[in-house]
Amino acid sequence: MTANPETAADRGKPQAGLLRDRDFTAVLVGQGVSAMGSAVTMVAMPLLVLLLTGSGLLMGIVGILETAPDLLIGLPAGAFADRWDRRKVMILADAGRAVLTALIPMAAIAGLPAVTVILVVVAPINVLRVLFSAAQNASIPTLAGRDRLSAGAAYFEAVWAFGYVVGPALAGLLIAVVGPGPTIALDAFSFAFSAASVLLVRRSLAPPPPAGTARSMATDVKDGLSYVWSHLPLRLTIAYYAVLSLFMAPFVPAFTYFLVRDRGMDAGGLGLMISIFSSGMVVGALVATRLKPENLGLRMVVAAIVTGAGLAVGRSVPSAVLLGLMGLVMGAAWTLVEVSYVTLRLSASPEALLGRISTVAKTVTVGVQPVGMLAGGLLIDRVGGGTTLAAMGLLTVVVSIGFWASGSLRNRQSEAVSAEPAGAVAGSTAGEVAL
Repeated sequence: MTANPETAADRGKPQAGLLRDRDFTAVLVGQGVSAMGSAVTMVAMPLLVLLLTGSGLLMGIVGILETAPDLLIGLPAGAFADRWDRRKVMILADAGRAVLTALIPMAAIAGLPAVTVILVVVAPINVLRVLFSAAQNASIPTLAGRDRLSAGAAYFEAVWAFGYVVGPALAGLLIAVVGPGPTIALDAFSFAFSAASVLLVRRSLAPPPPAGTARSMATDVKDGLSYVWSHLPLRLTIAYYAVLSLFMAPFVPAFTYFLVRDRGMDAGGLGLMISIFSSGMVVGALVATRLKPENLGLRMVVAAIVTGAGLAVGRSVPSAVLLGLMGLVMGAAWTLVEVSYVTLRLSASPEALLGRISTVAKTVTVGVQPVGMLAGGLLIDRVGGGTTLAAMGLLTVVVSIGFWASGSLRNRQSEAVSAEPAGAVAGSTAGEVAL
């Protein structure tokens, strides 16, 4: 694979130097616009389904169709990302999402059965999302350079979080003016913009050519699973984040129920609190760009404990202002968890296995979320949102302290992995790969 021509030249420069990298910045800006579009659809899509059908069940079906591709094609998508030119995968995936997403507002404007269109296109849109995500995650080490992985991951987290600060407010304004159906057109535009931004990338994002004879897709998938299983620190990191994902899965419904039902806030107050939390995520991501890529395991565990402690005591906070400040801190802390996790995962992944390891991790962490959502929903109905958030927080703190006891996680640093061909790393154990 062609080396990143700017990595060596920029080595030792401040992390902020990434923003002067044309290729990195092009993808970063594209992802910021795409995040804003996704946030708009997050608000507009369920509202559109609700207005057209009044069916909560149908809203749930749409949600299942949105997440099912992560479980069904996550592992093969990682293998594809390690075989195909990742730049082309991202361009084609976002171009496809732009076209399919545009069919929804077109149907709404034309007076066609928009719900039928949604049910037809939502699964293919998310299949393309999984493919894009696999290719984009595998491209970060090339775009940022392995010596700046932490900063690169933090910048992507920052623009994504900022999109979720701006997107919901913009969605509310547009829905009031043109309705939820036409509002989704903004998401279609954002995908087209993202595809165009990746077109501007000049360096190669193609994976290294495989060594030896042609290999089956099943063998490629098995190699990714085997590498994760054989690498104890990586396996432990993914397991820890999966447990956190399980506990945090019902955060949005529990937080919404807590503020609206338990605390009596109106929709405006709820939106403000969500924006404050998202603003904290932006702050945390920007802070992470300035931190050295050291003690990442310790940073991840401590930040998770801070988040969990905030959830545990939040229901007892009487002041809305203080609650907002806590939300700001928890948003920042949770972003430090995510940035540390992504950096540790990417730094331990050989170039030839980047896509597969990313999708193995995502399949595990996404796979546990329906269980957390179901348990959280049952708990909300029984004890309310505040108590559910407190239970989530206490479990997060207890499990984090347990993982703290493991030196394999607590002492993890960003690693240097050689960029070997696929055949060279296939079947390797942790001790056989340069870490």
